[in-house]
Amino acid sequence: MIEQASKCELHALLGWDRDAERFFARSFENHGFSRDYTMTFYGLAVRLDGEYERATYTFDAAGDTQTVAWQWRRGENWLPLCHRVAHRVDPHPS
Repeated sequence: MIEQASKCELHALLGWDRDAERFFARSFENHGFSRDYTMTFYGLAVRLDGEYERATYTFDAAGDTQTVAWQWRRGENWLPLCHRVAHRVDPHPS
């Protein structure tokens, strides 16, 4: 019999590390998986840099579209992991 995995519950903390003088994103979930990312802001983009993954979140000027590109590290090389585009949906269309 194959055992079904339990539901993943992810939590994240965003903040400023005064000692390291950096913004951070820390994520952890109920199976024990956790990550720590340094956050850097570039105009309409946010970069998350971690030991094993990194991502760039880019927002359009109107705030209606978010493009996310994740990469993962294999040795010294960074490889594509996933790419996602999200569009805001108007909950009250005219």
